[in-house]
Amino acid sequence: MRRRFRYTPLKWICGVILVSLGIGMLLAILIPYCIPLLAILFIGAGIWLIFNFHQC
Repeated sequence: MRRRFRYTPLKWICGVILVSLGIGMLLAILIPYCIPLLAILFIGAGIWLIFNFHQC
């Protein structure tokens, strides 16, 4: 039983590292195309927060 679960944390850590690398590569490819969209989202969020604080 112990031999079976001996490398489970190592496999889990390797899986997390591989997934994070994949997400990082995907973001590195997509970020140049998403910068205008992110800017619009941040501007919209700022305007929304300003209107919410003025209503109080």
